[in-house]
Amino acid sequence: MKHTLPLMFVIGVPLCAHTGCKRSFDAAHVAELDSMMTVVDSAAHALNGIDTRRLHALDSAYALQREPLLAHLKDTVNATTATALGNYHRSMSGTLDRVIHEFDRVSEELGRTRTQLEQLKHDVQHGLLAPEQGSNFLSQERAFTERTVSNARALVENANNALHTWEAYHGRVDSVLLPTTKDTLR
Repeated sequence: MKHTLPLMFVIGVPLCAHTGCKRSFDAAHVAELDSMMTVVDSAAHALNGIDTRRLHALDSAYALQREPLLAHLKDTVNATTATALGNYHRSMSGTLDRVIHEFDRVSEELGRTRTQLEQLKHDVQHGLLAPEQGSNFLSQERAFTERTVSNARALVENANNALHTWEAYHGRVDSVLLPTTKDTLR
């Protein structure tokens, strides 16, 4: 009996620590985490669909037009031309600029969010968190995921708006600015 007790202790404690003493996990939490990962993956896919090279090319073209365009906005022009120039300027200087400068940050944020969700899922599945702690972490990740996905969707929408504005107005803007550009090139 002297040898049995230590042997049971040596085998039993690690076995208990590895199997029987774990907390059970909440399958609903795992399902919600899987759902959030799917949403993050979808947002990342949409964000990666943005043609950043084209947006940088538009930004470069706008940089050449900016000063002449602003000069024309100060001149007396008809309402249709003023609207076209104003909409184009706001989109190229605001919306397009925001997409270019926020793209990398939002993309990295999506990656970090995906990693956090994977780690939380692992911890929940392996019973490493107390139920209350798991619920709290899930609530925090849900809020962070919603904010991050919202930022990504807004960026995709802004990119599409900038491209639409370019297509709708750049011909008109070029025709208005062409005489000014010719004068400055002489």
